Amino acid sequence: MGLKSKPKKGNEKKLNIPTSSAAKEVNDNDAGRALVGKIVGNKTIEFENKDISLADIRLNPDNEIFRQNDNGEDIEVLAEDIKRNGLLHNLVVFPEQEDGKTVYVLLSGERRYRALMMLQEQDATWNAAKNCNVVTTPLSPNEKKVILYSANLQVRGGFGDEMIRRKATVEFIECLQKEPYNLNQAEAKKTLKEISGAVGRTIDKDIRIEHTLNKQLLQLLDEKYLTRNEGEELTRLDQEQQQRIGSLFEELFAIENPEVKDLQDEIKNEAMAGLESVWGGSSTEERDQRFEDVLADMKARIEKLTVKEKEESDAETEKQAALEREIETAEKKAETKTFVQKTLQPLAGKIGKKIATPAYKRGLKKMSREQRAEDIKTLDELIKKAAKLKELLETVE
Repeated sequence: MGLKSKPKKGNEKKLNIPTSSAAKEVNDNDAGRALVGKIVGNKTIEFENKDISLADIRLNPDNEIFRQNDNGEDIEVLAEDIKRNGLLHNLVVFPEQEDGKTVYVLLSGERRYRALMMLQEQDATWNAAKNCNVVTTPLSPNEKKVILYSANLQVRGGFGDEMIRRKATVEFIECLQKEPYNLNQAEAKKTLKEISGAVGRTIDKDIRIEHTLNKQLLQLLDEKYLTRNEGEELTRLDQEQQQRIGSLFEELFAIENPEVKDLQDEIKNEAMAGLESVWGGSSTEERDQRFEDVLADMKARIEKLTVKEKEESDAETEKQAALEREIETAEKKAETKTFVQKTLQPLAGKIGKKIATPAYKRGLKKMSREQRAEDIKTLDELIKKAAKLKELLETVE
């Protein structure tokens, strides 16, 4: 799938583990040209430089996990930097066929690409990425993924998001254990440590959490209902125990009411504290009984919280319903008012309030003769029409 054109002289790099100095050459947490081809092995990467229309560039689905850590504000800042200084680090892409035409999939530089797209929305002349590094050496999907992951782990090694780092760590190690690398786990972990600076103990915990926690608990950890330390503690439970306590945690956090969040956290924290006593049991029977006690206490407290939340929810629902009934009654009452009640009654009230104020009486003295005459004429007309309306009402049987 690589381009057939020959690479320019000097555009060959050996596949080695990226160095820390290489990461410093990278722009805005994306791997740039400095990391092209720097992965485990001795394969030579060839590429050519090419201007590519933004319309022909595609996002790499393998970058989805790292994409979660980006936000629009960061892209805006990067776009402004590119607008002022130009694109200092080229995009790295590989060619792929799509509906009979060649498109280019990103290996590194997605944030820069998104910044360019943002600039294009503001100014149509920003319609191409200049001097892209197009990889022309045929690579397997796993090789492409390792290049992408090694670049991201190099420059994003200190992820602010525990879930992203954990999943990327485990995925990268698994990739290195496949063709064409075929490393064992120890070798893959060593490579990761050299790339990202991650501590071996942290890597081991990442692997244990991803491979040991069941689906329920792992999702709760990923969604931040559980902390990293709590996830580590729960790996000590067997699969049946994980399933049972995981179901209770799911039930607990299914209560979506901000008013009871403190109580939810309290129940969770006490359950985790209770698990610590489980490990201290002197026998399997004692540990099992302590675990049952933890579950029973959790279940009772969740049921109590559920009842409390339902009562509060029902009370709020009734309060809202009462308000809606009150509004509906007022609207119906307004609809039954006659023309006189809706129009003349409020006017009569306003007139009464106005003439009762000393300020208005004083103001009459300041009115010109013409103004008073015009007001009198208007009032005469109003009185005449009001008298006729009264006569009509009186004649109705």
